[in-house]
Amino acid sequence: INKHESILRARAVVAFHTGNFRDLYHILENHKFTKDSHGKLQ
Repeated sequence: INKHESILRARAVVAFHTGNFRDLYHILENHKFTKDSHGKLQ
């Protein structure tokens, strides 16, 4: 699960930096990230 979360976190960061907010919101709304990921995503 941790590996899966790290991949989703990376996809969210890429989506943000490329301006792909539709994918970003989809990832954020459909996955409950652990507290460890919250700081990395902010």
